[in-house]
Amino acid sequence: MLLIAALGWLVGFANPSRAAVATGTGSVDEMLQLAERVDDDTSAFLRLAALRIADGQANARGDIDEVRRAELRRRRVNEEIAQGRAADALPLLPATPESWPALLQAFTLEERRQVAAAYAVQADLPRARMWLATADQMEPVGEHERGEEANDRRRRNLQLALLQRLLDRPERDDFLLLTQHYNGDPFDRGAPVWTQAFNQLAMAQGYPGLVQPVPYVLMTGAEAHALSQCQPCTVPLQNMIHALAESAPAPDLAAEEAAQDLAEGPPLPEVVRQRMAQVLASPRPGWQEHEVPRDLRSERVTVPARQSRFDRSARSRLFAPDSSPEAPAPPWEHRLPEGRLVRYAQQGQRIVAITASQTLDPTGEISAGGYWISVSDDGGLHFAPPLYTGLRMYEPYVVLPDSRLPLLDGDRLRVEVAVRQLDRDHISLPPITLPLLEQRDHLYLETDLTELRRDSDGDGLTDLAEWGMLLAPDLSDTDGDGRGDGEDPLPHIAASTAIPGGAALAAGLNEIFGESLGAVVTSNARDNQPGRRYAMGGDTDAYHADRSQFMAGPSASFAGLSLKHRVIVLAKEQRVQMSQARGVQFVMGVSRFQLSHDGTMALMVWSTGWAGGTLRLTRVGDSWQVERLGGWIT
Repeated sequence: MLLIAALGWLVGFANPSRAAVATGTGSVDEMLQLAERVDDDTSAFLRLAALRIADGQANARGDIDEVRRAELRRRRVNEEIAQGRAADALPLLPATPESWPALLQAFTLEERRQVAAAYAVQADLPRARMWLATADQMEPVGEHERGEEANDRRRRNLQLALLQRLLDRPERDDFLLLTQHYNGDPFDRGAPVWTQAFNQLAMAQGYPGLVQPVPYVLMTGAEAHALSQCQPCTVPLQNMIHALAESAPAPDLAAEEAAQDLAEGPPLPEVVRQRMAQVLASPRPGWQEHEVPRDLRSERVTVPARQSRFDRSARSRLFAPDSSPEAPAPPWEHRLPEGRLVRYAQQGQRIVAITASQTLDPTGEISAGGYWISVSDDGGLHFAPPLYTGLRMYEPYVVLPDSRLPLLDGDRLRVEVAVRQLDRDHISLPPITLPLLEQRDHLYLETDLTELRRDSDGDGLTDLAEWGMLLAPDLSDTDGDGRGDGEDPLPHIAASTAIPGGAALAAGLNEIFGESLGAVVTSNARDNQPGRRYAMGGDTDAYHADRSQFMAGPSASFAGLSLKHRVIVLAKEQRVQMSQARGVQFVMGVSRFQLSHDGTMALMVWSTGWAGGTLRLTRVGDSWQVERLGGWIT
């Protein structure tokens, strides 16, 4: 009795907005009040610990009202299942649903289906069918009916259809049903058992690309949070919380990775991955750091260690030659590559301009990207193809717009910079603050234009551009497909005949990026006509470095595509390594791409890290229609 009284007081303490439970006799009312106080505002471990103790007490006594006892058991079973403990929940249920009428009556239709799903996940199909038989009625919902209630009925109907397919498994392709999960609110609402059931059906149907991570209660700090909510905490309650923390289920990461590997298909060849890894581990070539001579130093704009994204005055002076809105743009600025003009200098007819672009440095909202050099020898009438510098804003340098140190001395460049090294581990996104690890002033970087133009393998790409794209600077054909890196739209993926799904992927990419990407499927990507000429867009002889972009996704699905821009396809681990080695990157990633077995539908999930969405593609004749199932942006 003292335990029940203590539990009631403790849970009341955890929910101060409610009146405290008057305890002392251990009556049925006090026990039910205790159960009612354990709600969604209580930490998961404390909630389940209290329900386990209260349910055990109620079912150990013979004087508890049947309806109230069933209600406690219902809440405990639901909580066990919600926390991924189906194996602990199912032994609490009777042999058949009808064996405990009060409990069956207490469960809602949705909760009965959840119990059926738990049995199915535990491979007890007979009992799964028994429980599903008590809740197998579809709920009417109109095609144009809107509102939360209508959406809930649709979700419950989807749950029912999923269970029926999982338990019956007749010969039928359920691709459309499975992709319905991505249309609007997911049917699982975060319950692990529904995701597990969904994954079982997806794998049974041969669709590993639809398998999803199973959500579980977050373990980090969960036990401490539970104990903090019930201080002072009784010993039995402490022990129960600790036992729950010790036995908390964890995701089967190996199974999830295996499914992802199946969905991605064959990885890039080992030799290509080794070449990419070698470049990623190599230092940036071509630049030397020096101190600005004292007689050429000037007062410097300093960027605070934790700068607000809305404090634009200091940042604008770092990013542009003149922060004044009245400053006229140079008449030749429109001839520069896409990006932001940072600094320029002119000697006679020679102009050297520095721009910042995210072409090879996709930094999202963190910065303007990496620095490029553009050179004109006729006063700005024409500019040579821009030269990638390998320098990225805040990693660790920021190019200063004004300097007493001349930028140009013949072919020699001396670029004054400030060191503003970002603390990558503490950036808040959206970047309200940009915390810095290191700040230094009065520095300049020196190189020669011939170094920036160096093309060791003669493939049309500079060594620095190849360093930026993870291409081998001493090998003209990194993927060995007979097409040089300078004119290869997919320089890490050997050209091959188009594979199933390529046309759907092309349609999805064009939906995301617009027709500027120009993704098409060629009958054979080795052919120059028509794919290569279309892909290169201006009938040029090579893809310039500034018309390149990174993507992360299943490399096999890109084979056979031709693109207007060069695309560097990264595997999942390479995307992580790039961010670790060169700074935070927001690479557009295709996290899921699955083609139906009959080739008429596909699902594509994409993300840049700060925006993303889900597309369902349907083949109509020779083209693909794209349906946006959802989208998001931070």
